[in-house]
Amino acid sequence: MASRRIIVLSILGCLLALFLASSFGEEVHDLAERAKVRAFLDMLSSNGAKVDNIDIKISNVGGRGLFAAKALKKNDLIFSIPENLWLGKKLRKSHPISDEVEERPWPDILAAVLLAEKRNPSSLWKTWFDLLPTEKDYHTPLWWTDEELMELQQSHIKYFSIQRRRTTENFYRDSFLNAKPASDKLQWMKHVTLDELKWALSTVWSRNFGVAEKEFAIIPVGDFMNMQRPEGVTHPMVRADTKNRVVSYIANRDIEAGEEIFAPYGVMRPIPNTELLSDFGFVWDVNYYDGVPMKAEVPPADPLKEQKTRLRSIWQCHRPIIPLYFARVPDELICFARVLNANGNELRDAIADPNAFNNKPLSARDEKAAYKWIKKEAQRMLRTYPTTLEFDQQAFAEETNPRVKNAISIRKREKEILHWLIDWANEEKAKLSGSKPQKSSEKDEL
Repeated sequence: MASRRIIVLSILGCLLALFLASSFGEEVHDLAERAKVRAFLDMLSSNGAKVDNIDIKISNVGGRGLFAAKALKKNDLIFSIPENLWLGKKLRKSHPISDEVEERPWPDILAAVLLAEKRNPSSLWKTWFDLLPTEKDYHTPLWWTDEELMELQQSHIKYFSIQRRRTTENFYRDSFLNAKPASDKLQWMKHVTLDELKWALSTVWSRNFGVAEKEFAIIPVGDFMNMQRPEGVTHPMVRADTKNRVVSYIANRDIEAGEEIFAPYGVMRPIPNTELLSDFGFVWDVNYYDGVPMKAEVPPADPLKEQKTRLRSIWQCHRPIIPLYFARVPDELICFARVLNANGNELRDAIADPNAFNNKPLSARDEKAAYKWIKKEAQRMLRTYPTTLEFDQQAFAEETNPRVKNAISIRKREKEILHWLIDWANEEKAKLSGSKPQKSSEKDEL
């Protein structure tokens, strides 16, 4: 009995020791985290930034986020960052590494600057680098395996991602692996790894701000704001103000002390899930701005191609790619479908008096043909995917790999848009004939 009691006490002692060690470890980690945040905010303050109203903490949405250090009223200043702290155009042009990559696009040049500054122990931004995500924290398709990329199926983001990967590899080969730096101080370039370059590019893509027309920069501290949901574009929590080369963020409503501060990433334009995945590595469950590109080209062998091209130009529905959205039919798609299916007489009349027919049916025959073409084209696009919408819905519910789940989410939404478009075309055709519309089904994908 005594020996059993000793064993039980030993086990309890071990469990207590493990608990205390775990708690102590967490406390040490928290203290180290607070020290890094404090050092970063102090650096900003000593260089002209106003950051007394903010704090950086671990966010419930993942990674670090920006939080209110005190209660803020509507129109209060949240923070302001002067240009000397930006990682942008001025730094790109003056940095020694710029000459080595001067022919590259601005994101590539800034990525090279980040790699240089990260290696510089006396860099102004050292405390900022200490808080940035690591390579393993990025989940954009640039970091995916080939198998994970294939889960995007026929989505245009798959081909964009493959091209971005190739471009990154070429940049690495030309500017780093085969580098011949003019200065001895830049010999480190030859030792940069591909993953380091991918990290730098991922940091630029996910953390840059528009600071002026066609000018972008990373704004330290501002880059820790996580994204407000897409509907926040019309009701943003904060607003930006750039005057005299100082970026300031202002509260659009009262903000409680300790509340996380979110920013709408789509201030200048809405951002669909494909872009969010490409640059940030996440998607929203519902994103009103998701779209599918549909080709809108008159076949080269069409005997009426010249007239149709002319009418498209007159009516300004001449883009070769038309984006499709859920529950919204672009006027440009209807315009193109009408022109594509018009016969010689209809084209002649429309070209002779374009204002009389603009945004109107050319004839009852042509209108039916236009809706029929839209339906058939959506069906054709659905058949290019190797799985059906029903399959994707089940796969999405069961998938545990977050990257694959995001891929399924992208392709599933594209199929939902195409199915909705088929239903819409059926309804419009039924209105013309007075019949009951057909509903889109899995048969449209076979």
